[in-house]
Amino acid sequence: MSEADFDLVRDTDKILEILHESMKEGQAVGINCPSIGPGIYVTAVDKILNYNDFFDQCEVVIVLKGYDVTGYFFEKNVVRLYEIRSVWPLKSKFRNPFFDDYRHKVR
Repeated sequence: MSEADFDLVRDTDKILEILHESMKEGQAVGINCPSIGPGIYVTAVDKILNYNDFFDQCEVVIVLKGYDVTGYFFEKNVVRLYEIRSVWPLKSKFRNPFFDDYRHKVR
Protein backbone atom coordinates (compact mmCIF):
# COMPACT_ATOMS: atom_id res chain seq x y z
CA MET A 1 0.00 0.00 0.00
CA SER A 2 1.47 3.36 -0.98
CA GLU A 3 1.14 6.76 0.67
CA ALA A 4 -1.23 7.74 -2.15
CA ASP A 5 -3.78 5.26 -0.73
CA PHE A 6 -4.19 7.39 2.41
CA ASP A 7 -5.47 10.94 2.97
CA LEU A 8 -2.08 12.11 4.20
CA VAL A 9 -1.62 15.70 5.34
CA ARG A 10 1.73 17.30 4.53
CA ASP A 11 1.12 20.98 5.32
CA THR A 12 2.96 21.91 8.54
CA ASP A 13 0.16 24.08 9.94
CA LYS A 14 -2.45 21.38 9.30
CA ILE A 15 -0.13 18.70 10.73
CA LEU A 16 0.13 20.72 13.95
CA GLU A 17 -3.68 21.09 14.09
CA ILE A 18 -4.15 17.33 13.72
CA LEU A 19 -1.49 16.57 16.35
CA HIS A 20 -3.10 19.06 18.75
CA GLU A 21 -6.47 17.35 18.23
CA SER A 22 -4.86 13.98 18.96
CA MET A 23 -3.43 15.34 22.20
CA LYS A 24 -6.64 17.10 23.26
CA GLU A 25 -9.14 14.36 22.32
CA GLY A 26 -6.97 11.24 22.65
CA GLN A 27 -7.46 10.41 18.98
CA ALA A 28 -5.20 8.02 17.13
CA VAL A 29 -3.10 9.48 14.32
CA GLY A 30 -0.92 7.91 11.67
CA ILE A 31 2.54 9.49 11.60
CA ASN A 32 5.22 9.26 8.92
CA CYS A 33 8.41 10.38 10.64
CA PRO A 34 11.69 8.75 9.56
CA SER A 35 13.34 9.46 12.93
CA ILE A 36 10.93 7.02 14.65
CA GLY A 37 11.11 4.46 11.84
CA PRO A 38 10.10 3.73 8.26
CA GLY A 39 6.48 3.86 7.17
CA ILE A 40 3.43 5.07 9.08
CA TYR A 41 2.84 4.33 12.77
CA VAL A 42 -0.58 4.70 14.40
CA THR A 43 -0.14 6.28 17.82
CA ALA A 44 -1.27 9.41 19.72
CA VAL A 45 0.25 12.62 21.05
CA ASP A 46 1.05 13.03 24.76
CA LYS A 47 2.36 16.62 24.69
CA ILE A 48 3.20 19.47 22.37
CA LEU A 49 5.98 21.75 23.56
CA ASN A 50 6.75 25.14 22.05
CA TYR A 51 10.18 26.48 22.93
CA ASN A 52 9.64 29.88 21.31
CA ASP A 53 10.28 31.62 24.63
CA PHE A 54 13.72 30.06 25.06
CA PHE A 55 15.18 30.17 21.56
CA ASP A 56 15.43 32.78 18.85
CA GLN A 57 13.69 30.48 16.44
CA CYS A 58 10.33 28.86 17.17
CA GLU A 59 10.77 25.13 17.70
CA VAL A 60 7.79 22.87 18.26
CA VAL A 61 8.49 19.49 19.88
CA ILE A 62 6.00 16.63 19.75
CA VAL A 63 5.96 13.97 22.48
CA LEU A 64 4.26 10.85 21.18
CA LYS A 65 3.06 7.84 23.12
CA GLY A 66 6.00 5.48 23.57
CA TYR A 67 4.33 2.79 21.44
CA ASP A 68 1.93 2.29 18.55
CA VAL A 69 -1.43 0.49 18.48
CA THR A 70 0.25 -2.87 17.88
CA GLY A 71 2.42 -2.56 20.99
CA TYR A 72 5.62 -1.77 19.11
CA PHE A 73 7.84 0.39 21.35
CA PHE A 74 9.50 3.36 19.66
CA GLU A 75 13.20 3.86 20.26
CA LYS A 76 12.45 7.58 20.08
CA ASN A 77 9.10 9.22 20.85
CA VAL A 78 10.13 12.89 21.05
CA VAL A 79 10.40 14.55 17.64
CA ARG A 80 10.52 18.04 16.23
CA LEU A 81 7.58 19.14 14.13
CA TYR A 82 9.78 19.64 11.07
CA GLU A 83 10.84 15.95 11.24
CA ILE A 84 7.28 14.78 10.54
CA ARG A 85 6.73 14.26 6.81
CA SER A 86 2.99 13.61 6.97
CA VAL A 87 0.13 12.58 9.23
CA TRP A 88 -3.00 10.55 8.67
CA PRO A 89 -5.90 11.91 10.75
CA LEU A 90 -8.08 9.23 12.33
CA LYS A 91 -11.39 9.55 14.18
CA SER A 92 -10.94 6.64 16.58
CA LYS A 93 -9.59 6.96 20.10
CA PHE A 94 -6.11 5.63 20.76
CA ARG A 95 -6.32 2.46 22.83
CA ASN A 96 -3.50 1.20 24.98
CA PRO A 97 -2.59 -2.19 23.47
CA PHE A 98 -1.32 -3.42 26.85
CA PHE A 99 -4.58 -2.89 28.74
CA ASP A 100 -7.58 -5.10 28.03
CA ASP A 101 -10.40 -2.69 28.89
CA TYR A 102 -13.04 -5.12 27.56
CA ARG A 103 -12.55 -7.56 30.44
CA HIS A 104 -13.82 -4.88 32.83
CA LYS A 105 -16.95 -4.27 30.74
CA VAL A 106 -17.85 -7.95 30.31
CA ARG A 107 -17.95 -8.86 33.98
